[in-house]
Amino acid sequence: MSANLSYSESEVQSLKAQEAKDYCLELMRLVTARQGGPISPGEVQLEELRYELEVKQAEAEDNRQREAHLERMRELE
Repeated sequence: MSANLSYSESEVQSLKAQEAKDYCLELMRLVTARQGGPISPGEVQLEELRYELEVKQAEAEDNRQREAHLERMRELE
């Protein structure tokens, strides 16, 4: 199975915007689901750090897959 790993800048921006929207929705869900009142600033910061880590891990995986794809393409040449 061959996957196209080329994305246009607009597709990348669209994906980032969707991730940000999903993140905001998740934070709002946490706020409304919280039993003991609103979440603290520290909890918000922790969630932001978790989100940043997830994004960085996804970017690293994308880069790894892109490099593997480019290597396969070089081998086929």
